[in-house]
Amino acid sequence: MIFIVYTGTVSFITRTELTLAEWDKRFYNFLRVIGFISDEEFLDELRFSYRVDDKTVEEINEIISKKSFVSIRITNKAFEGFRYAENYLNFTAIEGQILYFEDWNFIFRVFNEEYFLWCFLGGIADVQREIKLSEEHVKRYKEIGLAQIDYLIDNLQKMDSTEYEKAIVENRKLL
Repeated sequence: MIFIVYTGTVSFITRTELTLAEWDKRFYNFLRVIGFISDEEFLDELRFSYRVDDKTVEEINEIISKKSFVSIRITNKAFEGFRYAENYLNFTAIEGQILYFEDWNFIFRVFNEEYFLWCFLGGIADVQREIKLSEEHVKRYKEIGLAQIDYLIDNLQKMDSTEYEKAIVENRKLL
């Protein structure tokens, strides 16, 4: 089977089979999951509901046919059209509930009522950072939403990150 999973912040295609309760536990703002018995039924859904052209359908079919396939992030906005990107992130291995993520770029999650932000900087050493959000960060997140998280991601991905330095001083650094 293959599934399209819809959440409030991301939609994606996967073969991962979870119950509705498990999807809801895994993703904040989980909306629904639609399952397809066959890949062809799924590809027809892309053609008709999303108005995806045959070239894109073939590209997606190549991705979902690979043994290493994990998921494909999808968006379908009026001004951008249908967009997709293959994901390699094993979201079932992440502790807590995923609030917001972009494959190996960043993961924002909540676990035991504490908020964590992990991001990838890259480079030869595959530099990564993870911090626990401060009370002020959480307050700002609850006030302005994901704009606060986008700010933190942008700041954490700088080598001279002021937010990362604060996290070190306040003992909130995890990675």
